[in-house]
Amino acid sequence: MMKQDKMVKRQDSGDLQPREQHERLYNPRVDVLENSEEYLVVADLPGVTQNNLQIDVEKDLLTIEGQMLDTQESWIPAALEVHRGTYRREFRLPRGLEVDKIKAEFNHGVLSVHLPKGAKLKPRKIAISID
Repeated sequence: MMKQDKMVKRQDSGDLQPREQHERLYNPRVDVLENSEEYLVVADLPGVTQNNLQIDVEKDLLTIEGQMLDTQESWIPAALEVHRGTYRREFRLPRGLEVDKIKAEFNHGVLSVHLPKGAKLKPRKIAISID
C-alpha cells in the first residue's frame, strides 16, 4: 500500500516542478485554438473549484493558476492519477489582442479563455485592381 503523503507521477508526464518542500507545481493540459476572430485557450483543471482559480493578464503574459485541495484526507490512496496541488501555466500573448474584452468560462473542471483578436490580427482580403 502507498504512503498517504506521496503523489503518483505518470511516466509519460514530465510536468512536475518543485515549488516548496511540500507543494508541487503542475502544468495543466492545454489546447490553444484559433479562428479568424479569436484565440481560445482550453485548460483541464480537474478538482479545481472556481474559488481556487485565478486568471491574470499583465502586459503580454496570460497566467492561469488553480489549486486542487485534497478533500479526501481521511482516505489512504491506493492509486492516484490526478495531481493534487497547484496548477500553473503562462502564455505569451501576441500584440494586437483586445485585452479589455478577454472572457473566461469554467465548467466541470474545464477552463476556456477567449482572447479576441484586434483588427491588425484578423485576416482580411486585399482588393486587386486591374490596370
